[in-house]
Amino acid sequence: MKLKNIALVFSAAFALTACNTVKIDELQPTANPQVISSAKEALSEWENTRVTDNGVIYILNKLSGGHRWSPQKAVEYSYRVSCQNLRSFVDAGMIVRVSFRGPGATTQDYDKARCETEIPTDIYKNW
Repeated sequence: MKLKNIALVFSAAFALTACNTVKIDELQPTANPQVISSAKEALSEWENTRVTDNGVIYILNKLSGGHRWSPQKAVEYSYRVSCQNLRSFVDAGMIVRVSFRGPGATTQDYDKARCETEIPTDIYKNW
């Protein structure tokens, strides 16, 4: 009986955590229409990437099979893509959402403030 209760607590905690992700339409970038248009053009060839009309760059990464995302590597990858590769768009007021789907899934949102306060690690070098 105790095991069932513990499983129920973890399931509830997981469900609440999943609900904490803000819907993409509720994010509030400050980029102007010209910057958004420029991002749509520049990123049109990126796979699994789209730019919303309100200025969010959405990158989706999926896993299938028996693999699992490494939380540390997912955060590191998200930082590198958002705060280095796409930094000019972030500095211009866009938000980058990097979403990992599958076991170990996580979603990371980066705006200018987050890029300026986080420090990358060296995990990315071994990826």
